Amino acid sequence: MTLYRKNSDGNSSWEFLELVLADEKSAKYQRRWHRGYSTRAKAVTASKQYSDDIRIPLEQVTVFSDLVQLWFDKYEAGVKGSTALRTRTIIENHLLQSAMLGDLLVTEITVATVQNVVDVLAQKLQKHNRCVYYLAEIFKFAVQNGIIESNPVLNISIPREQKVQASKAQYWEREQIVEFLGIVSREYIGRNHKIYIFFRLLIFTGMRKGELMALRWSDIDFDRQEVKISKTVSRDSSGIQVITSPKTEKANRIVVLDRETCRILREYRKVIKPRVNDLIVPNTEGKPLCMTKGDKWLKHIIAKYGLIPMTMHGFRHTFASLAKDAGLDELQVQYQLGHVDVKTTLQYYVHLTNRSKREGIKKFSHYINS
Repeated sequence: MTLYRKNSDGNSSWEFLELVLADEKSAKYQRRWHRGYSTRAKAVTASKQYSDDIRIPLEQVTVFSDLVQLWFDKYEAGVKGSTALRTRTIIENHLLQSAMLGDLLVTEITVATVQNVVDVLAQKLQKHNRCVYYLAEIFKFAVQNGIIESNPVLNISIPREQKVQASKAQYWEREQIVEFLGIVSREYIGRNHKIYIFFRLLIFTGMRKGELMALRWSDIDFDRQEVKISKTVSRDSSGIQVITSPKTEKANRIVVLDRETCRILREYRKVIKPRVNDLIVPNTEGKPLCMTKGDKWLKHIIAKYGLIPMTMHGFRHTFASLAKDAGLDELQVQYQLGHVDVKTTLQYYVHLTNRSKREGIKKFSHYINS
């Protein structure tokens, strides 16, 4: 892991760390921060000319940034690239800056030091618990390797995260989904059919955006009305977009297509005449769409037609909630979404729709009055 961070000089420039073997005989290393890059991307480009596989030996770890580098290398080996990227981003943006912990000597970081850092994070971030978790794991690694004697995070007081009112709907009601489907049908069938197919599949299958972006025509069995999901578009730990295995083992699944969606896909295939291994919704070069493309389409449609704002992930919440309304049981919804645990489906994805509320009151009234 090459370390990148924002400079704390107030001008928001970026810098990266180069490790240099200062003395071959004693195997002593020096740290050299290269500064003055206006963006992280420019710092990354500049760092390519230096070796990124040099690591400070455990016995030479002195500052927090050394410790982070060694911990992250071990952590990265055990998680998916997209997870490593999210973790790396959090650490770079909030923990590595010299104004926080980056340049402090590990042996001089006290409980009071960490408490101050966590208090600052709690004031700055709506959600700071993830930062605290990574801090605890990094110092746990230091204890396990004999760099420090105790984990300072274990003795701090963690401020409670403030609940923030969501600015966007978690899901759409049936009427809102019907309206949205009508809009994308009128807007894009015959003009940019791919966009309609993109949203149709999200709505009627509950699959993840990345799973849809990795879907090929060979994954569809039209006779059985099934789709095989065995891969997803994600980002590796360097931020590069890749096709990789699904999020979890349960995400490898075969989902059922409704008859109308199958018909629409057949008609679309006749129009574009793809090869069997072509992506269903590719970019203009036949490669996977940029991961933010669907979000931009959705944002444009919502703004143009004055719809209730919702994120792309909201389509999975919508599928779960409306599928439950339609009579699917919990295990059917869990399987279609590819969740490991049905508790995740019920606790976070299935919402009580207006229809369910009304039906519930009708049943209660009938029970009392009968």
